[in-house]
Amino acid sequence: MGTGLQLLSLLLALGWLLSPPVAATAAGCVDCHPSHYEELGDCVGCHRGYPGTNRVEIAHYRLISGRFAAFGVQGSAPVKRGEQLLESSACRRCHIIGGRGNRLATNLDRSLLHREPEELFAAIREPALFMPRFQFSEKQLVDQVNAILAFAARQTPAAEEAPQVVH
Repeated sequence: MGTGLQLLSLLLALGWLLSPPVAATAAGCVDCHPSHYEELGDCVGCHRGYPGTNRVEIAHYRLISGRFAAFGVQGSAPVKRGEQLLESSACRRCHIIGGRGNRLATNLDRSLLHREPEELFAAIREPALFMPRFQFSEKQLVDQVNAILAFAARQTPAAEEAPQVVH
């Protein structure tokens, strides 16, 4: 088990022992944060986190900030703009996105499991070796991250495949 998961398990165990959990619908996120998109249900679908506690450190574990949470709202404008950018930038030439593309680089359908949105944002802004430097605006980067997360949320993770090696 990874170090992050071990830490979360320890924090959750301590949280259960030291303070009783709070029902997510009666308390939790909306105790501190204003409610929006009430029709979507609890906050976890878009922001992750853990609303079953009143301890901020546990509640905010792996929290997705608001600018990257539009992926959880079906038909959101940032996701649509991001999908258009991913398509026009030909990201699938190297990446798998939405179950389609090439395995020359990171499978972005697995990004919701393995990467924080801020990491994706930074990786596009300051790309790795051999990745094109697109010079996207901050808004375009946020839209792309939302689109990547939306595609990732729709996919069921398959077995991990090794990147395709091209000589």
